[in-house]
Amino acid sequence: MKEHSHKWVAGLEKFAESWWYPALVAGLAAADAFIFIVPIEVLLVPAVLAHRKRWVLTAFWITLGSALGAAVLAYLVTVYGSEFILHFFPGLMHERAWQDSLDYLHRHGVLGLGIISLSPFPQHAAVVIAGLAQMNIFKVFFAVLVGRFIKYEFLAWAVVHAPWVLEKFHILPKTKIKKP
Repeated sequence: MKEHSHKWVAGLEKFAESWWYPALVAGLAAADAFIFIVPIEVLLVPAVLAHRKRWVLTAFWITLGSALGAAVLAYLVTVYGSEFILHFFPGLMHERAWQDSLDYLHRHGVLGLGIISLSPFPQHAAVVIAGLAQMNIFKVFFAVLVGRFIKYEFLAWAVVHAPWVLEKFHILPKTKIKKP
Protein backbone atom coordinates (compact mmCIF):
# COMPACT_ATOMS: atom_id res chain seq x y z
CA MET A 1 0.00 0.00 0.00
CA LYS A 2 2.78 2.42 0.92
CA GLU A 3 4.59 1.75 -2.38
CA HIS A 4 1.34 2.30 -4.27
CA SER A 5 0.80 5.70 -2.62
CA HIS A 6 4.39 6.73 -3.38
CA LYS A 7 3.79 5.96 -7.07
CA TRP A 8 0.49 7.82 -6.94
CA VAL A 9 2.10 10.89 -5.37
CA ALA A 10 4.98 10.77 -7.87
CA GLY A 11 2.41 10.64 -10.68
CA LEU A 12 0.59 13.65 -9.29
CA GLU A 13 3.80 15.62 -8.81
CA LYS A 14 4.29 15.56 -12.60
CA PHE A 15 1.38 17.99 -12.80
CA ALA A 16 2.55 20.29 -9.98
CA GLU A 17 3.35 23.11 -12.40
CA SER A 18 -0.16 23.04 -13.90
CA TRP A 19 -2.42 25.94 -12.98
CA TRP A 20 -5.05 23.50 -11.66
CA TYR A 21 -2.75 21.48 -9.35
CA PRO A 22 -3.40 23.60 -6.21
CA ALA A 23 -7.17 23.23 -6.80
CA LEU A 24 -6.72 19.46 -7.17
CA VAL A 25 -4.79 19.29 -3.90
CA ALA A 26 -7.51 21.40 -2.23
CA GLY A 27 -10.08 18.86 -3.43
CA LEU A 28 -7.94 16.00 -2.13
CA ALA A 29 -7.63 17.83 1.19
CA ALA A 30 -11.43 17.91 1.40
CA ALA A 31 -11.66 14.22 0.47
CA ASP A 32 -8.98 13.46 3.06
CA ALA A 33 -11.59 14.14 5.76
CA PHE A 34 -13.31 10.93 4.65
CA ILE A 35 -10.48 8.78 3.40
CA PHE A 36 -6.83 8.96 4.30
CA ILE A 37 -5.15 9.34 0.93
CA VAL A 38 -1.67 10.56 1.75
CA PRO A 39 -0.63 13.33 4.07
CA ILE A 40 -1.73 16.51 2.32
CA GLU A 41 1.61 18.09 3.22
CA VAL A 42 3.23 15.68 0.75
CA LEU A 43 1.10 17.22 -2.01
CA LEU A 44 1.38 20.80 -0.72
CA VAL A 45 5.16 20.93 -1.04
CA PRO A 46 5.32 20.32 -4.84
CA ALA A 47 2.44 22.75 -5.36
CA VAL A 48 4.35 25.47 -3.53
CA LEU A 49 7.63 24.61 -5.27
CA ALA A 50 5.92 24.93 -8.65
CA HIS A 51 4.12 28.17 -7.74
CA ARG A 52 6.62 29.93 -5.46
CA LYS A 53 5.24 33.42 -6.02
CA ARG A 54 1.74 32.24 -5.03
CA TRP A 55 2.70 30.21 -1.97
CA VAL A 56 0.26 32.06 0.31
CA LEU A 57 -2.68 31.52 -2.03
CA THR A 58 -1.72 27.90 -2.77
CA ALA A 59 -1.58 27.05 0.94
CA PHE A 60 -4.84 28.94 1.57
CA TRP A 61 -6.78 26.96 -1.07
CA ILE A 62 -5.52 23.70 0.41
CA THR A 63 -6.46 24.94 3.90
CA LEU A 64 -9.93 25.83 2.66
CA GLY A 65 -10.37 22.37 1.13
CA SER A 66 -9.36 20.72 4.39
CA ALA A 67 -11.74 22.88 6.45
CA LEU A 68 -14.65 22.27 4.07
CA GLY A 69 -14.06 18.53 4.15
CA ALA A 70 -13.97 18.56 7.96
CA ALA A 71 -17.19 20.58 8.15
CA VAL A 72 -18.99 18.22 5.78
CA LEU A 73 -17.77 15.20 7.75
CA ALA A 74 -18.89 16.73 11.05
CA TYR A 75 -22.28 17.58 9.50
CA LEU A 76 -22.80 14.04 8.22
CA VAL A 77 -21.88 12.60 11.62
CA THR A 78 -24.27 15.06 13.29
CA VAL A 79 -27.11 13.99 10.98
CA TYR A 80 -26.47 10.23 10.75
CA GLY A 81 -24.74 9.56 14.08
CA SER A 82 -22.86 6.46 15.08
CA GLU A 83 -24.28 4.39 12.20
CA PHE A 84 -22.38 6.63 9.79
CA ILE A 85 -19.17 6.19 11.79
CA LEU A 86 -19.53 2.43 12.04
CA HIS A 87 -20.13 2.18 8.30
CA PHE A 88 -17.40 4.52 7.02
CA PHE A 89 -14.89 4.38 9.90
CA PRO A 90 -15.48 0.92 11.40
CA GLY A 91 -12.41 0.77 13.64
CA LEU A 92 -12.13 4.43 14.56
CA MET A 93 -13.89 4.18 17.92
CA HIS A 94 -11.42 1.50 19.02
CA GLU A 95 -8.25 3.42 18.18
CA ARG A 96 -6.18 5.29 20.72
CA ALA A 97 -6.63 8.48 18.67
CA TRP A 98 -10.35 8.25 19.44
CA GLN A 99 -9.87 8.32 23.21
CA ASP A 100 -7.12 10.93 23.03
CA SER A 101 -9.27 13.19 20.84
CA LEU A 102 -12.32 12.62 23.04
CA ASP A 103 -10.40 13.63 26.16
CA TYR A 104 -8.78 16.63 24.46
CA LEU A 105 -12.03 17.94 22.98
CA HIS A 106 -13.82 17.40 26.28
CA ARG A 107 -11.21 19.57 28.03
CA HIS A 108 -10.68 22.23 25.35
CA GLY A 109 -13.73 22.24 23.05
CA VAL A 110 -13.43 24.17 19.80
CA LEU A 111 -9.96 25.40 20.70
CA GLY A 112 -8.88 21.78 21.09
CA LEU A 113 -10.12 20.97 17.59
CA GLY A 114 -8.09 23.88 16.23
CA ILE A 115 -4.99 22.67 18.05
CA ILE A 116 -5.46 19.12 16.77
CA SER A 117 -5.82 20.55 13.25
CA LEU A 118 -2.56 22.43 13.72
CA SER A 119 -0.74 19.33 14.92
CA PRO A 120 0.94 16.71 12.74
CA PHE A 121 -1.65 14.13 13.80
CA PRO A 122 -4.70 13.17 11.71
CA GLN A 123 -7.82 15.09 12.69
CA HIS A 124 -10.39 12.48 11.61
CA ALA A 125 -11.27 11.24 15.09
CA ALA A 126 -11.55 14.78 16.49
CA VAL A 127 -13.85 15.92 13.67
CA VAL A 128 -16.05 12.83 14.07
CA ILE A 129 -16.26 13.42 17.83
CA ALA A 130 -17.15 17.07 17.20
CA GLY A 131 -19.96 15.86 14.93
CA LEU A 132 -21.22 13.38 17.52
CA ALA A 133 -21.15 16.14 20.14
CA GLN A 134 -23.19 18.24 17.70
CA MET A 135 -20.61 21.00 17.76
CA ASN A 136 -21.73 23.89 15.59
CA ILE A 137 -20.60 23.16 12.01
CA PHE A 138 -19.34 26.73 11.53
CA LYS A 139 -17.21 26.35 14.66
CA VAL A 140 -15.81 23.09 13.29
CA PHE A 141 -15.08 24.80 9.98
CA PHE A 142 -13.34 27.80 11.57
CA ALA A 143 -11.39 25.72 14.11
CA VAL A 144 -9.99 23.53 11.34
CA LEU A 145 -9.51 26.53 9.06
CA VAL A 146 -7.41 28.38 11.65
CA GLY A 147 -5.39 25.31 12.68
CA ARG A 148 -4.67 24.20 9.13
CA PHE A 149 -4.04 27.79 8.00
CA ILE A 150 -1.23 28.19 10.52
CA LYS A 151 0.17 24.76 9.71
CA TYR A 152 0.01 24.96 5.91
CA GLU A 153 1.05 28.60 5.62
CA PHE A 154 4.09 27.95 7.81
CA LEU A 155 5.01 24.90 5.77
CA ALA A 156 4.57 26.82 2.50
CA TRP A 157 6.64 29.71 3.86
CA ALA A 158 9.39 27.30 4.88
CA VAL A 159 9.41 25.66 1.43
CA VAL A 160 9.98 29.05 -0.21
CA HIS A 161 12.07 30.92 2.38
CA ALA A 162 13.78 28.30 4.57
CA PRO A 163 14.02 25.00 2.69
CA TRP A 164 17.13 24.01 4.65
CA VAL A 165 14.91 23.64 7.74
CA LEU A 166 12.73 21.13 5.89
CA GLU A 167 15.83 19.34 4.59
CA LYS A 168 17.21 19.03 8.10
CA PHE A 169 14.04 17.23 9.27
CA HIS A 170 13.88 15.16 6.06
CA ILE A 171 10.58 16.74 5.03
CA LEU A 172 12.04 18.05 1.81
CA PRO A 173 14.79 16.17 -0.02
CA LYS A 174 17.65 18.32 -1.28
CA THR A 175 16.86 17.33 -4.85
CA LYS A 176 13.47 19.07 -4.61
CA ILE A 177 14.90 22.54 -4.16
CA LYS A 178 15.25 24.72 -7.22
CA LYS A 179 16.74 28.17 -7.03
CA PRO A 180 14.06 30.82 -7.68
